[in-house]
Amino acid sequence: MVYYHSLKKKRQSRQKKLLFLAAAFLVFLAGLGLIRLIVFSRLFELTSIFVTSNPNLPRAEVIASLEPLLLDKSKFDKYLGLQNVWVWGLNQNIKDSFLKEVPLAADLTVNRSFFHRSVTVSVEERSKTFLWCEAKSQTCFWVDDNGVIFEPADLSSASSSDYLISDSTGRPLKILAQALPQNFFQNLRSDFAFLKELNIQPREAEISDLNYREFAVKTVDGKTVYFSLTFNPILDATAVQNFIKSGVWAKLSYLDLRIEDRIYYR
Repeated sequence: MVYYHSLKKKRQSRQKKLLFLAAAFLVFLAGLGLIRLIVFSRLFELTSIFVTSNPNLPRAEVIASLEPLLLDKSKFDKYLGLQNVWVWGLNQNIKDSFLKEVPLAADLTVNRSFFHRSVTVSVEERSKTFLWCEAKSQTCFWVDDNGVIFEPADLSSASSSDYLISDSTGRPLKILAQALPQNFFQNLRSDFAFLKELNIQPREAEISDLNYREFAVKTVDGKTVYFSLTFNPILDATAVQNFIKSGVWAKLSYLDLRIEDRIYYR
């Protein structure tokens, strides 16, 4: 009886091994078939590449920057080549490398259509929010709405609608660096929104020393408005609006909003 049970267990164990080997072989064949399909079939042959971006980022530049990054993903991708839809899969490393290589780009997405055998590359361009200049050298850059320095700029081509920042802090301004610490920059953006809400047109803003955490805005009508970089002055909007309506604003030389919930003027 013991001998019979032993034979039965051995037979069951052998059957399990055979089933496992058969399943593994089928998986291997399926994988081999998939690889053959990807490599040799026209099913994944790319027929068209669409690029959506703003005019400042030409299609040729986008493709030229993206293609080598795609081929460097793996030896298999390099073997397949760029005419295979499969190769155009995007990962975070490729995205980060592309955004570093193309500073004008704020975001990148790639959508593959295996049915249409096409690829759509979408590039979001950075907005030219501030014209930021080193006061001493007059070297200027464009800064986007997140405070990222992304492109050299020509001060002589600035228009009256551009927000000009004169930076005398002595810090080097570099492409893809932050123009200001993030919390300071968000408050600076809020300060310019504050002026826009009140229809006060800025001519130039000056940042001289970050240790003081403040800056001054020279307005088109000859006033100076002092702001703190540590808070949003939106609560003072009503009071300043009353100054404007009552005619007091026209007589002022400066407005000081550097202390929260306090307004000083002369």
